[in-house]
Amino acid sequence: MTLTLQEADTRALEILDALGPHCGRIETTGEVRRRCPTVERIEVVLIPGDPSHIQNFIMRGAGHIELFGSHIARVEMLDHTRINFHFAHDDQSTPYHHYPCNWGSVQLFTTGPKGYTDSVRRRATQMRCFWNVDHGLFNSDGVCIASATEEEILSRLGLDYLKPEDRS
Repeated sequence: MTLTLQEADTRALEILDALGPHCGRIETTGEVRRRCPTVERIEVVLIPGDPSHIQNFIMRGAGHIELFGSHIARVEMLDHTRINFHFAHDDQSTPYHHYPCNWGSVQLFTTGPKGYTDSVRRRATQMRCFWNVDHGLFNSDGVCIASATEEEILSRLGLDYLKPEDRS
């Protein structure tokens, strides 16, 4: 179902209001963040604080769900609204690994559009880096060099930050 931007804004605000208190951080991205006149699906990036509440919210209104690992849930709600939930994380450390905050990487990828993110990926390759959208920008030694913010990733690639509505 295609929504007008106003309809998508209203639906996105309902989602943010319902889930916000149970998240460390939450934001709409994609076509809503780029302020497109029509919206095919609502993209939501979140850092869960209370995973069970988030799971219950998604399950309660879902008509159909596809899960992609632990990072993405594609949901068609009972009202036929399509929503993609992208799960990010704050800095996490274990005795064996450190996972830096990947908010910026997930935010950059899900805001898009595809042509823009493809150009970011090409630039990373030109600079002998690798952009893993779920984890961040890595140098040729496999070390994550940027992931927390869009600005950090783009700066490391020598690219200027573009406001989402100016990305094409």
